Parts: sequence; C-alpha cells; structure tokens
Amino acid sequence: MKTDDHLLVVPKKHTDKLADFTAPESVEFMGIIGSYESQGYNIYARAPQTVSKSVMHQHTHLIKPVGKVHRFIFFIGKPYIRFMR
Repeated sequence: MKTDDHLLVVPKKHTDKLADFTAPESVEFMGIIGSYESQGYNIYARAPQTVSKSVMHQHTHLIKPVGKVHRFIFFIGKPYIRFMR
C-alpha cells in the first residue's frame, strides 16, 4: 500500500495499554485519533500481549493511503507467514 502520510501518536502518559487511561485521557486521545480518522487516516495499534509488538509502550499509527487500497492481511507467526485476501 502506498501512503501519503504516516503519523505516530504517542501518549504523554507512559503505558502499555489504553485501558490504563483515565476517563479524561481517553476522551482526549480518542478525540485526537478521531480527528485524523475523519481526514481519511487508517488507525493501527497493537495489544500489549501481541508477540510482534516491538515497542513496549502504547502508540498508534495513523496511515493515510494513496490510490487503490489493497485488502489483504499478513499474519506473521512462528514458524510461518500466512497471507489472507
């Protein structure tokens, strides 16, 4: 997928999961994410227990695709890679 923009949202509060946010922090974070979603950004985040997570604090990717979006998913897991269309 080609992208027009790729942003990374990292909360000021160091945490590995969104569930640790207070109610006001959740509202603020979702407001930020929602404003980018309405501009055409895709939102990607991984759960804390995800094996493929390389950074152990919560962060969210905002990716704005360009052109045709291909609909497929790669699952990477030992000992194989699975491709779904």
